[in-house]
Amino acid sequence: MFMNLFDPASLVWTLSPILLAVIATRNFQKAINVSNQLVLDVALLGMFIGIVGVMKNLESASELVPKLQLVFLPILYALILKGPLYMLSNKESEDLAKPEGIGLPTIAGIAFLGLTAMAMNAAAGIGPFIDTSSIVVVFGGLLLLALLNQFFGHESYFKVLRLIHGIAVVAAVVGLILMLRFVDDPDGVRPAFAILYTVFIYSLMLRITLLLSLPDINEISLSETEQTFTTIVYMIAPLFGVWVLISAFS
Repeated sequence: MFMNLFDPASLVWTLSPILLAVIATRNFQKAINVSNQLVLDVALLGMFIGIVGVMKNLESASELVPKLQLVFLPILYALILKGPLYMLSNKESEDLAKPEGIGLPTIAGIAFLGLTAMAMNAAAGIGPFIDTSSIVVVFGGLLLLALLNQFFGHESYFKVLRLIHGIAVVAAVVGLILMLRFVDDPDGVRPAFAILYTVFIYSLMLRITLLLSLPDINEISLSETEQTFTTIVYMIAPLFGVWVLISAFS
């Protein structure tokens, strides 16, 4: 029974960004702090990539459950890792700043994007993960907030990046409402939700890359409460999507 909970690809996906955090920081404590910030995001990103792959390749409802078991394994692994990472991490500002030099952090960020591209290609090919509307929503939303901050606010631009998840959640709620019209359309529901999930995928990719690449992550780091809330909200979309998939194929 427990063998069903082991998947080498999911384990490698969850652990690889932690190794990249070590490369980016070159310091055990700093690597732990960065990993504590990104481990749940990495798991959520893997889950969304997997769900898009399932929707792209699903032929019948009987295939849904075994495939979804693998999709949710990164979440399990991340939750297991989260406890030790939280216990070993600290919130001291100097331990959320990387050593001087942008070379290794930049390499770590690029390596993560390469790893993500490989995962996408293995799941469904790169094509289903490219959506102009989602790109406009995520990056256009950040640009709009940056402009508002420029003219009306007094916060650092880096704090605008804390709202990456919020932009994705707002877009997803709108998308979920609109996608309900595909409940009775098996041919329309899969591409519709694949497009919807790209909003989450882009936001997670952006935040993880920034956590690995930025010299100081103090202003974009989230508290444990914020991380927990974000994870729960992000989990609602795939669970709702699974229900729509089952409804479409039943």
